Amino acid sequence: MSQYKEQGWKLLLMPEEVAWWIWLITACMLAVGLSGYSWAFLVATGITVGQTIVFLLRYRSLMSSAVQTRVAYVVLLTICFIPGLRWLYWLPTIGTFALVICGYCLMARFLSLLPSNRTERISADLLRHTFLAPPTLIVTGQGLPMTGCPGGVCSIEAQLGRRSRTSVSSASPGA
Repeated sequence: MSQYKEQGWKLLLMPEEVAWWIWLITACMLAVGLSGYSWAFLVATGITVGQTIVFLLRYRSLMSSAVQTRVAYVVLLTICFIPGLRWLYWLPTIGTFALVICGYCLMARFLSLLPSNRTERISADLLRHTFLAPPTLIVTGQGLPMTGCPGGVCSIEAQLGRRSRTSVSSASPGA
């Protein structure tokens, strides 16, 4: 049985997690790319494609939030590689450093709002919770992250934590 461990807005460095290192290397490659070495963007994209394949084989479903996050990230990196749009690399660079430093994944939070990933209608309360709730750490009984991601932060549940029963029950069922 898993438990939720509230981390609040703190550093969430997880050097014992392989996925954390992969995201850190990806963020560093994006920073190198922004420094003028375009090949680093391709390395970052290649790393993410590899991660996506591994997680797709692991979860065998596109419905897994870890897989959805990586697929969307590959799409974003591919769009950013278009010559006139390379300035957009700042977005995934900052976002990926936010993930490895404090566990906040804006991509997972946006994806949680897709109709297939939510059970309630979009409301101001849902948007506030989605984007402002601090990341939480989901751990197993052995104290290890459930998803194999840094602190479990690649899962939408880890990103958003549990909402109180009153806020969920007061919202209308989602479309």
